[in-house]
Amino acid sequence: MTHSQKEEAILISNDNSVVLTTHRVLHKSKNKHSELLLKDFISYEIIRKRVQYYKVLFIFLLLISVAIGVWAYFKNEENNEFLYRNSYGLDEVISLKKR
Repeated sequence: MTHSQKEEAILISNDNSVVLTTHRVLHKSKNKHSELLLKDFISYEIIRKRVQYYKVLFIFLLLISVAIGVWAYFKNEENNEFLYRNSYGLDEVISLKKR
């Protein structure tokens, strides 16, 4: 295997059964020895994180949209009440005083 960089161990498990190197993940057991290239593994890892990122982003934007909608509803209700009062000439407060 020829690489432009020298392969070095980054992390090693306590029992030396799993080794993370700069290029591979090695798993050693009594029955089997397996390895996985990091370039194959990283591409799957990124896709999983993107899906989670979009879920969080969707929920965040949904909450903001609901908050803006509620705010706009109440703002519109205030404006409608104001327009209703103006249409009947109730701009001024009418006070009744006893004589």
